[in-house]
Amino acid sequence: MVAIKAGQVSSTVNRPPDGTQAFLVYGPDTGLVHETGKKLADKLASATDEPGDILRLDETDLDSDPDRLPVELRTVSMFGGAKIIRLRFGPKINPDVLADFLNGEPIEGRLIVEAGDLKKTAKLRKLFEASKCAAALPCYSDTSRGLESLVDDVLNEAGLQISPDAKGILVSLLGADRGLSRNEIEKLALYAADQERISADDVRAVVGDASEMALDRIVRAAFTGNAGAAVHEYDRAVGAGQAAQSVLLALQRHVMRLYRFRTASDAGRSTDQAMRLLRPPVFGQDRDVFLRQANSWSAHRLAALQTAVGRTIRNGRTDARLESAETERLLLLIGQSARR
Repeated sequence: MVAIKAGQVSSTVNRPPDGTQAFLVYGPDTGLVHETGKKLADKLASATDEPGDILRLDETDLDSDPDRLPVELRTVSMFGGAKIIRLRFGPKINPDVLADFLNGEPIEGRLIVEAGDLKKTAKLRKLFEASKCAAALPCYSDTSRGLESLVDDVLNEAGLQISPDAKGILVSLLGADRGLSRNEIEKLALYAADQERISADDVRAVVGDASEMALDRIVRAAFTGNAGAAVHEYDRAVGAGQAAQSVLLALQRHVMRLYRFRTASDAGRSTDQAMRLLRPPVFGQDRDVFLRQANSWSAHRLAALQTAVGRTIRNGRTDARLESAETERLLLLIGQSARR
């Protein structure tokens, strides 16, 4: 099948082509990749009389059970309806294991592979673009029009209106990542829940600026174990004028917050009690991400990491020539440690 153009992704998700058995959703905007994969899965699952069964898999599942994917795709759902497999592609997965599902041989389920940014020469992308029963959907950062549509969708669902000037300010502060953008809009909707109309002052009071969101992306990628994405986001931020020291200080703040939560939890406080100690508080999807990160680190390891971050900050201030290299080394260390 011919590769889908970025502008055709939305229509393809709303009307998946007949006969397409597998979909590759990829791009640098991980939030948009995740959201597109979810929408596509929901659409495929609702396409039959019986509700479909959606199953999430990643490289860990395939590493522990290499036959899991072919078994799932070649067996009928026990609940009836379509079986939809959402596979989060990772470095441990060999693209060749997917080739058998792209040769046109009928399968019982539908496969959605979610991946990061892929070059034209990437084997995974070439496999999908060359297959007659597959489609490759690129997900790139939102345009202004796409962000306006996202704002309208989220606020309409919340029963809220927004003034034109407030909407303009809001759109200017978003766009780096679909997941983060949606989270910021949802946070704004929660803040203005008792109002009929959102003002520019409401936006300024709640939504972070682009530089803060860039720092959030770097920190989130590192502490969720995606070292490559963390370094990539760091390079983008520095290229846009962000200072390495700002990144290091953001990492330091996050380590301290994780450490405070971890020590409180280890001391016997409940999750809610430990979360209430954090300032500023953590809401919505950010809370779920924070808890997953906290569960990946012990207080002892976080204390050692605080020392490593402090050392990197001092070294960067002593010799600016080494600052960027040492910051990247630290991001790799955090990303690799978070996966243990």
